[in-house]
Amino acid sequence: QEVPLIPAGSKELRPHRMAIGLYDIEGDAVVLRKSLELDVAGASTEVTEFKGEKVADLVVLNDRDLSYGKLRFDDRSIATLKTHLGKIQNPLTRALAGSATWDMLRDGELAASGYVPMVLNATTTPRSPWLRWPRPSAPAWPRPRWPAR
Repeated sequence: QEVPLIPAGSKELRPHRMAIGLYDIEGDAVVLRKSLELDVAGASTEVTEFKGEKVADLVVLNDRDLSYGKLRFDDRSIATLKTHLGKIQNPLTRALAGSATWDMLRDGELAASGYVPMVLNATTTPRSPWLRWPRPSAPAWPRPRWPAR
């Protein structure tokens, strides 16, 4: 983990309880293969339980949203999200991935040219509750009524 930017000069690293999820593309879906819950303390935490595992298509830190923190994805996970974000079977994981990629875009860590197609691709499925587009509707204000002549 990284030291928080606010407050300025902060050096405190907080402990976290989190889950790490390994997800694979199976057919047209992204499904959980393995999950591990652990405590994270300090700048880095070694996770020996995943040694020997096949590389996952998507690695989700803080899966199940057990702690408060910003998520970041590795290049392979970003590639998976670009084509399969809307196909993640678990709705909470799908929401976490959508929110984290938005954070990455906002923080300048993910290009808009990669983010926009990812979101558009994800919205073609009904499994996208993390993203709500405004729908055309009647105006929010009443129409003026002019006096009859």
